[in-house]
Amino acid sequence: MEIGLSPENTDEGQLLFTVDGRDTVPISADTRITVRKVSRGFHLPRLEGRSF
Repeated sequence: MEIGLSPENTDEGQLLFTVDGRDTVPISADTRITVRKVSRGFHLPRLEGRSF
């Protein structure tokens, strides 16, 4: 599976991309982000009382 992201219209303002909800990356009209599923999975830790 592959998902592609790119802005269609940057006249309406800047597009920001985030994965973790904290750090944002500005996306310009000539930028394309591709997200692919990998064949090997992993488990994310859960810490009680912490929000990521």
